[in-house]
Amino acid sequence: MTIQTSAERIISGESITATAKKFKAGEYVRAFVFNVYGRAAATELSGGAIANKKGVATVSYGTTSLPISVKEERTICLRGEQSGLMSCASFIFEG
Repeated sequence: MTIQTSAERIISGESITATAKKFKAGEYVRAFVFNVYGRAAATELSGGAIANKKGVATVSYGTTSLPISVKEERTICLRGEQSGLMSCASFIFEG
């Protein structure tokens, strides 16, 4: 399973897109972001995605502008509800 992101680094107010392949056609794909503001837990993104007929799903993660300075590594993961397949990619978030 492969995942690609639209950027390796984003700053507050920007968004990142993650695309993963090899899901089942039409399956619901959930999206999670780990390490938001230093927490070691996952935050599930609302909306998720539906894999297309080729098994490809794309999810966007938008950030808000911050009045404080933050620089951390975050991880975005896509997980298929039926297949159980999951793929993750890390990126740097700077606020």
